Amino acid sequence: MDWRHNAVCREEDPDLFFPIGNTGPALLQIEEAKAVCRRCPVLEACLQWALESGQDEGVWGGLSEDERRAMKRRAGRNRARNVRNGAGGGGMTDAHQKRLEDNLRRTNEDHDLGRRLHG
Repeated sequence: MDWRHNAVCREEDPDLFFPIGNTGPALLQIEEAKAVCRRCPVLEACLQWALESGQDEGVWGGLSEDERRAMKRRAGRNRARNVRNGAGGGGMTDAHQKRLEDNLRRTNEDHDLGRRLHG
């Protein structure tokens, strides 16, 4: 069974997960969405999917848009640092590459999944 079938957010108002902005009243809405995520048994799978499929909007896997962007920036800096220092060669393992390609293929088959899941 797909992780989305067990997502707690399926029973919530989709608009909760897509606040307008990230200041003022939107901060309360973001925290309410995160509270739903904290109850969710598929939080990690949701976050992984959001990161791998490039979800730029909304709360996914318990993280806001800003938090996911910061996470991506940190990961990019760490990769660059590892390449500079010669750690790991900066390459991707074959298994990781295959998993990424599989996830991207599934995402491309259902490119608007995020909006349908939350709306």
